[in-house]
Amino acid sequence: MLGRTRSAVLVDVAGRRTRTTTEFARALGLAPASASYQIGVLRGAGLVVSRRDGKHVEQTATPLALNLPAGTGTTFRRGSKT
Repeated sequence: MLGRTRSAVLVDVAGRRTRTTTEFARALGLAPASASYQIGVLRGAGLVVSRRDGKHVEQTATPLALNLPAGTGTTFRRGSKT
């Protein structure tokens, strides 16, 4: 699910309070359509929420996204009963 571009968007959104899609695109050197697509995928995964503010849509990381880099410290192995 997380390639280089999507990871960069996720890290950026998690490091900021809110940001518009255009701001993501500029900050990460992406086309606006690409930034919008990546944010849509992250939104579908429950990692980003979008909120309209006038004519802009602001993106914010969800608690799940903010906790994702921390991980649980658990390693899962194939065949494990964990």
